[in-house]
Amino acid sequence: MNSYRTLIEEIVPERSSCELKTKLTRSDGNVLLEADFTSLLLTIFVPELDGSPIVNNVLNRNVLNANGGTFDTDGVLTINIFPNDNAVLGASDPELHRARIEWTYSSGTKSGIHEFDWYVANLKLKG
Repeated sequence: MNSYRTLIEEIVPERSSCELKTKLTRSDGNVLLEADFTSLLLTIFVPELDGSPIVNNVLNRNVLNANGGTFDTDGVLTINIFPNDNAVLGASDPELHRARIEWTYSSGTKSGIHEFDWYVANLKLKG
């Protein structure tokens, strides 16, 4: 299983949108094509809070050219994170959010994971 994590350096204001982008590859390094996927799912959570709560019920959301996800012919996945997906759940400022993208291919016999970390500014604490 491939495992990667990308840190988004810019802090995102709560309840605003942002974009995540990565190239998805097979375990041998070759680019995946849309027809290769059995599934392509997104989960957004707050890893530093007890129980790692899910943000805005984004748990195993299909993002294969649906629900804000776009997969192009070069193997690049772009996911638009919607404002409600950037809700602050705790009292930290900024609050760490993590998006986990999980996919299966080769009729579900192979899989991969890519994670994005970004910080969301808690505007309620800023007055």
